[in-house]
Amino acid sequence: SFPILYASAKEGYAVAEPGDAPVSMGPLLEAIVEHVPPPSGDSEGGFQMLVAALSYDNHLGQIAVGRIARGRVRLGEQVARISQDGTTSVHKVTRLLSFQGLTKQELREAEAGEIVALAGLGQVAISDTIASAEGPEALPTIDIGQPTVQMTFGVNTSVFAGQDGRYLTSRQLHERLLAELRTNVSLRAQGTESPEVFLVSAEMARTGVDFCLDVHGDEALPYNFIAGPEGIPSYTDALAQKLAHFQAVLVAANPDFQTKYGYPPTPPGKANLRICANHVAETYGCLAMTLEMPFKDAANAPDPRDGWSPARCHQLGRSSLEALAAVIDEVR
Repeated sequence: SFPILYASAKEGYAVAEPGDAPVSMGPLLEAIVEHVPPPSGDSEGGFQMLVAALSYDNHLGQIAVGRIARGRVRLGEQVARISQDGTTSVHKVTRLLSFQGLTKQELREAEAGEIVALAGLGQVAISDTIASAEGPEALPTIDIGQPTVQMTFGVNTSVFAGQDGRYLTSRQLHERLLAELRTNVSLRAQGTESPEVFLVSAEMARTGVDFCLDVHGDEALPYNFIAGPEGIPSYTDALAQKLAHFQAVLVAANPDFQTKYGYPPTPPGKANLRICANHVAETYGCLAMTLEMPFKDAANAPDPRDGWSPARCHQLGRSSLEALAAVIDEVR
């Protein structure tokens, strides 16, 4: 069993019973102290910490964040960094920090159970083990999935180049990507044939995908409709039922949505898997579809009847969320 409290973060109070007078967050803090067990771990053993997150400081360099699993660590002592490939290097802890709310507080020493940030460890990575320099032992690693989506980023080479913006060169773009790579382990970046274009990958496979709605705008389309995923090899009767449910709710919620207009269904197994929704649906076996919508007229201006308008886009967004809410339990 667990305690139930009634709280308002905005008003700054928590109560044990609905009829209690709201005073402060005291009841919540008391419940945490009473019911949440203290951190576990042997404070007397050899130091061990698994790096679970990264931060970066221009003066301190890479900062490793994690919970101390065993032992103690002191400011200025020598520790071993064990990489995922098993290689070990020795470093000096140049800064030891704990977390107090949204701020960091400097420490001289920390022990098992505390969440701390360590600087001075070189090019540390998530899943590295930081351990005692004498007899270091590695902890089980964190499995980090490989990237599944790729995008290219490059400098503006259009006729409008240089007319707006502050950071415009490939060197500045590269520096910004490197800064993000220092702390975002789901990204990979590499050069391309052009020195002004970089290929960046991001991870989606760690938790999988349950639902994907890819929205396309086309100035030649007067209707909103779903381009169904019938042609993907993994398309099943179960996915067809979920798609029909989604469309039925969308039809009821949005008068612009049409089911009698649209593209002819793709024959089974013949879908173009380079299209985003088809690729996601096939990769994850999930409900994924493309929503086609009017965007603008041929004069590149809003058209209140057939084309794009802010009001129609807002209505489409609301309607799509209503349809998603109706099927969310089915697609999980």
